Formats: sequence, C-alpha cells, structure tokens
Amino acid sequence: MSFNLTTTEITKGRQSLKELQDWLPNAQYDKRDGGNWEYRINADLKAKVIPLLKDLELQHMGYTLWRISIRTTIGHRTTGAAYLIPIHVISGTPSLGQECLQIPGQFTKYQTQVDLTPELDCIFVVPQV
Repeated sequence: MSFNLTTTEITKGRQSLKELQDWLPNAQYDKRDGGNWEYRINADLKAKVIPLLKDLELQHMGYTLWRISIRTTIGHRTTGAAYLIPIHVISGTPSLGQECLQIPGQFTKYQTQVDLTPELDCIFVVPQV
C-alpha cells in the first residue's frame, strides 16, 4: 500500500533547525488530543520556526508544533500536500506508516492519511485554509 510519502534531507535549513532544536526544550506546551502536547504559538516560537520554513520554501503554509506521545493518525483533514518536520526524537523509532522513519535533519511530504508513531517533537506544515 502506498502512502505517497517522500522524504527529503534538510540542507539549506540546517542552521535554522539547530536553533529550533536548541530553543525547544524551554518552550511552553499544552496537553491536547488525548495525550499529545501542542506547543503554544507565540512570538518566540514563530521567530524559531519561520526561518526554517523559509529555508525549506514552505513559509506560505500553515504550521503547528507538537510533541507526539501516542500513535496518531495524520492527514485526514489535509487537502493537498502536507509536511512533517521532525525536531527531536524523544524515544523509540518514530515513523510514518510502517517504514518511513522520522529523523531530525529530514522532512517528509505526505498526501494521505497515515499513522505517526511516537515519540517525537515535530512540525506539521499544512496548506492554509
């Protein structure tokens, strides 16, 4: 079964990713969605995420930043291509579907509903509505 997944190495955005990785442990988040944690969008978070999105040419899209702690189905509300950008692996071997490992320094384009296994901090980049 194909999940329409494409993984790409982050080259141009490595410094932006590193700055976000260094800053994220101090960020505030709220428990949501049955066990996952959504990081609060604020000026500090925007200042760290937007440079990375610009480097990846995804700044025209919307985003949210989450700590995924439980198996989660993503893509069911997405129309068009969306992206997952891993920031930190917290534990285990996070993956999309059964085979697409999520490794910081890469990002994955997905176009359909797929399961994300924990545990990681990541950015969901989705089309603006």
